[in-house]
Amino acid sequence: MIGLSIRFPAGRFHATPWGRHVNEAVPEWPPSPWRLLRALVATWKRKLDEDPLCAPEVVEPLLRKLASPPEFFLPTASVGHTRQYMPWYKKGPQDRTMVFDAFVALEKSAELAVLLPD
Repeated sequence: MIGLSIRFPAGRFHATPWGRHVNEAVPEWPPSPWRLLRALVATWKRKLDEDPLCAPEVVEPLLRKLASPPEFFLPTASVGHTRQYMPWYKKGPQDRTMVFDAFVALEKSAELAVLLPD
């Protein structure tokens, strides 16, 4: 079993769920397994791509095992959003459109635990 602990030092998590529009103001909680796996792949490719200990034949089987559904242990959290008027310029320089920024708010010391049983 592998466990991950995720902290949110700013006290917020900003993410839009798959299939939702950002202006629906619906935050993703907990982080989707796909988002977590994608973050691991991005880190591998960006930081460890040249490392012989992290060759594709070593990392890819591990990533396949990590693709199994995880268990989450969630800290207390609530949802919130901000609204801003952003320049739109569609009708002219004074044109604005409202944009939502949805997030999950939690204690800065809170930890999200993710357990990958396989």
